[in-house]
Order: sequence, then C-alpha cells, then structure tokens
Amino acid sequence: MKKIIHLVIILSLFLILNSFSSFSGRRVPLQNKEASGFCLDALSGGRISLADFQGKMVVLNFWASWSAPSLREMPNLEKLHQKYHQRGIQVIGVAVVSNESDIPQKVIQTGVTYPIVIGNKRLIAQYGSFSDLPTTFIIDEKGNILRQLSGSSDYKTLEQEIIPYLKDPSLTNR
Repeated sequence: MKKIIHLVIILSLFLILNSFSSFSGRRVPLQNKEASGFCLDALSGGRISLADFQGKMVVLNFWASWSAPSLREMPNLEKLHQKYHQRGIQVIGVAVVSNESDIPQKVIQTGVTYPIVIGNKRLIAQYGSFSDLPTTFIIDEKGNILRQLSGSSDYKTLEQEIIPYLKDPSLTNR
C-alpha cells in the first residue's frame, strides 16, 4: 500500500511540475514543415494573409487576452518588431479569442504596433493544436516553420532565436 501511495505522490508531483514548465520558453524544432496559410480579420481593419509576407521571416505569436504570460511577452515582441522590421522580419499576433471585445483594450495596454489578427480554432489545429499560450512560430522567407517556442519568452531569447536565420547576423547591434 505504501508503494502505491508513493507512486501516486511521485506521479502527481511530476504532473504538477510538468504543467509549470509550459511557460518556461521550451523550444521544439520543427524543421522544414510548411506553415499553414491563413487570411484573417485584422484588429486594425481589413484582412491579413500569411502570403502577404512571402519573402520575409515571420514571427507568428498566438496569444490570449486572458493569458498573463501572453501579455508579459507582447512588449518583447514589440521590441523585436521595432528593431528588425526594416530587416525583413514581420511579427504578427494571433489573438486566440474567448471574448473578442477584450482584445483592443489589451493591445492598447501593451502598446504593440505590429499587426494583430483574430484567430480561430481551425488555425490553431493547423499549427498543431498546442495548449500553451503564448506559442510562437518562426517562419522562414519560403513559408517553412523553423522553430516553435512554447510559453512566454523574454526579448533576449526571441532575438537569439531569429539571429541564426538573418541574412547578415553581424548587423544585429545596429
């Protein structure tokens, strides 16, 4: 009986610790998997398509207004956008909605200027039905997924993830 109780306790601890690791910025390589295209309503009006950014590296960030880690990460993505947009890197936020009316206020609070689109379950399923928010995909100029970042990432981590794929990494300090 004691062995069963110890086994249940160990299993429970493992599950609890594993659930906390979902926000640790784990990186899962997804080499040369084609990114799923989309054409979605943009928060600023109109529609945005992944194809609009062909020839650019895309940092596609799935986030939710109710996810504190998502909101903490958004200023880091904005900083990345400001520094690398002119170098051909496009950050796009995909709002995973439960209450669409919350989204504009949360975007204003974070101060982001990169495009935000309203996501849907179909798009999430196309990208692997991940459960961690935020989840970020780095997509190369040809539309292939290079990396997946699960959980909130700080600016340094985001920058380190894109630098190896820049055409001229020596320009990162400009």
